[in-house]
Amino acid sequence: MNQDNVDPRILQYNERLKNTLRDELLNYKERFPEEREPDQVLEFIGNQLNLFGRDSREGHITCSAWVVDPQRSAAILVRHRRLNKWVQPGGHIEPFESPLSGAVREAAEETGITDFVILDERLFDVSVHWFPEGKDGPAHYHYDLRYLLQAPVKADLYANNETDGAAWIPLEQLQNYSGEETVLKMAEKTWRWSPAGKHVRE
Repeated sequence: MNQDNVDPRILQYNERLKNTLRDELLNYKERFPEEREPDQVLEFIGNQLNLFGRDSREGHITCSAWVVDPQRSAAILVRHRRLNKWVQPGGHIEPFESPLSGAVREAAEETGITDFVILDERLFDVSVHWFPEGKDGPAHYHYDLRYLLQAPVKADLYANNETDGAAWIPLEQLQNYSGEETVLKMAEKTWRWSPAGKHVRE
C-alpha cells in the first residue's frame, strides 16, 4: 500500500500499536507454542503500513469476541450472511481503536448485549483465514485477533443487519452448527481457561 494514501495520524497510531501487538502475540506464542498463526500475524505486522485498512490487497487485522455464559458451558455464534456460516461475533477494527475494544464493540453490535465481562485481556485465540471477494474489495486475508468475554446470565440476543441470527450454543453441540476448526478450538480453550476478569459496559 502507498503510504501517501493513508492518513498520517492512522500510520502514527499503527506504529505505536505494533509494539503492543507484538508483545501480545509473543505472550500468546509462549502459551500456545504449537500454533503457527501468530507467526503469520507477526510477519504481516512487520511488513504492513496500515494494519486495519480494508483496501489493502494483502489483508488486514480484524477482531473477534468469543462470548461465553457465566458457567462457560455455552458460547454465542452468529450466522454470517456473506460466509453463510455460524461463527463468533467479530469484524473490522475502526480507526484509532484497539483490537480488544473492537471485539467488545462488534460483540455488542452483533448480539444486542451491552454488558460484558472481559475474562482475559490477553489474546484468547489467533486465526488467519482467506476472505472472499465482496463489497470490501478483492479476496484477502483476515488476521483475526480474538478475546474472551462473558455475557450476563440469560442475556437475550438479536441479530443485526450483517447476520442472519444469533444463538447461544452449548459447547458440546458446537460441531452441529460449525465445522470451523478454529471455532471448535476455542471451545477446547474455554474448558482449559482459568478465571480472571474485568467488567465493561459498551
